[in-house]
Amino acid sequence: MPPDLVIADDPTVIDYRAVQAIFEGVGWGDRGGAAYLRRAFCASQVSLFVCQKQGGDVLAFARALSDGVYYATIHDFIVAPAWQKRGIGSCLLKALLNRLAYIPTVFAPALPDSVEFYCRRGFVQRGYAVARFLNPEKERFFAELSKKTAP
Repeated sequence: MPPDLVIADDPTVIDYRAVQAIFEGVGWGDRGGAAYLRRAFCASQVSLFVCQKQGGDVLAFARALSDGVYYATIHDFIVAPAWQKRGIGSCLLKALLNRLAYIPTVFAPALPDSVEFYCRRGFVQRGYAVARFLNPEKERFFAELSKKTAP
């Protein structure tokens, strides 16, 4: 990781407007706003943020949910487009997996264009994911997103 960056693990001090902007920048929508994002990251077992040492700007983030014994699932693993292809994602994933080292099975729901990223780092592609959506708009959003990234 570049020396001017740091991994932060306290979700209570993050500017979630910046997190919101990164979600929008990668085409994942507004996610309900900064207050919802803060709530989600603070409720997660592990939340990590890559920030600039000077100024603390958020450049990437990821979080994981876990039962603390058997399984964990990585969510919202995103590097801002301007900072991709610099090793930040690899460092962030390594830090996240270090925090989950005691969990024997870690899942990462991945869009088709990110499967290779995970596979190159020890994950294996298995089966299909299924989901239940209470919000029809979210179902349409993920359906469209999947079409855009399909091989």
